[in-house]
Amino acid sequence: FYKQQGAASVLKSSDAVFVLAFSTIMLNTDLHNASNKNPRMTCEQFIRNNRGINDGEDLPDDMLTELYNQISENELQVQTEIGEFISHSEAVHGSCP
Repeated sequence: FYKQQGAASVLKSSDAVFVLAFSTIMLNTDLHNASNKNPRMTCEQFIRNNRGINDGEDLPDDMLTELYNQISENELQVQTEIGEFISHSEAVHGSCP
């Protein structure tokens, strides 16, 4: 992603992309995991948690706010293709002759 964006990106390194991606997954888990009994992360906490991740600098607050709002409204989910399920099931249980 970093290489594709080049100089147009606000992100200064591939490390910044990695940390932001990890932070986004953690936010998604915090906001949408039904097992989480703790108070949900606020937008302000998300911004604070991401201070300095851009090679020592902060990402723009408006960017992080938009990311927070998108994750809050739209849970990230992994979709499994039915073919993957069948292949996995056969591998686990063995396939019929």
